[in-house]
Amino acid sequence: MNVLVFLDGVLKNNSNAPILQGVALYRSLQAQRRTLILCDERELTEVWLRENKIVRIDDLLCMEDFDFDDPFSLVEYCRSKGTVELVVTADPELATTILDSGIPTLLFLSPKYIRPEFRPDAPRGAKAWADLTASLDKQDELYREDHPAYLMKQ
Repeated sequence: MNVLVFLDGVLKNNSNAPILQGVALYRSLQAQRRTLILCDERELTEVWLRENKIVRIDDLLCMEDFDFDDPFSLVEYCRSKGTVELVVTADPELATTILDSGIPTLLFLSPKYIRPEFRPDAPRGAKAWADLTASLDKQDELYREDHPAYLMKQ
């Protein structure tokens, strides 16, 4: 029985940083089942896994090894070789396709990456001056409401 975990979106984000919760999930699944990592390119993935101390790997299957154009073909290949007990992906469209084919699927979504401004690769801009002054005014107003004696001193 195999568990398939997609690298992109589960183990690593768009900035190539590890997603700690995804890595923890992978390790817990691997403790109980044969767990395969699915990816696009072998060489880059092997380097990334070593750099991020993910060295205990049951198997690594890459789309480039089979000349597959889409990740679902890789899942179908795995199913042709044996039982696929679970697939973990961060792609909702792929999850729907896998579910429709009859394979149990876990859609992994990390709340840190749902909103674009939370992503590590999000553009970091300076906060507008008006937003800063409005925030300070709001803080001051809340403080005055909580501390009426503050008003008497002014």
